Amino acid sequence: MPKVDGNRAHSSRRPVTKVSNDTRVDPAHSTNTQPVADGDPIATTPVQNEVVSATLSQQIRTQAEQLRSHLHAWQNDLDRREAQIRDQSVQLQNDAQTARLWLDQQAGELDDRHGKLNETERELQRRRDELEKQHRELLAQQQRLDRERGELAGQQAAVKKAREEIESDRRRIEAERKKIKDHLHRRKMIRQAAAILESRHRHLAEAEARLAEDRAAVQRRAS
Repeated sequence: MPKVDGNRAHSSRRPVTKVSNDTRVDPAHSTNTQPVADGDPIATTPVQNEVVSATLSQQIRTQAEQLRSHLHAWQNDLDRREAQIRDQSVQLQNDAQTARLWLDQQAGELDDRHGKLNETERELQRRRDELEKQHRELLAQQQRLDRERGELAGQQAAVKKAREEIESDRRRIEAERKKIKDHLHRRKMIRQAAAILESRHRHLAEAEARLAEDRAAVQRRAS
């Protein structure tokens, strides 16, 4: 048990001191022990002095007992407070240890989460790089398709123009073919007419020859 401070013990000997449980320590009652002057009607005798001394001793013992009780109660209170302080200190140490363990656990979890977040960030960055690469490739393909589309449009325009030219040539050839056919038909008709004329010319020649022969025969008969 802790020792009682001497200053505190000395200070407890004041004229009036409060003790737990309303214990009161009263100072010793002062008794006039001075010799009585001559002519004082009240004079102390040795017996009275002994009575006073006994009374004072009893009061001093009573005060000492009260002081011992007060100090004992004070010591018990100090022991109780010290035990409470020790319990609180142990509780605080346990709480601090628990808090440190919790903080260490939280720090570990935060480190794990930080590592996972870093890994996730690296994965996202890798995917972002892949998407940007694919985007660039798609842009290049789009540009290539645009060029090919332009070239195809030019080719389609050229094909359309060629078709128009071919159609124009076809119509011109068809017209020429029709002209040639008409010309051949006219030539055929002319040839047929010429053959008919020639046939008629032969018939006329034959008829003229027969007529001449008949005229000659007539003339011969007439002569």
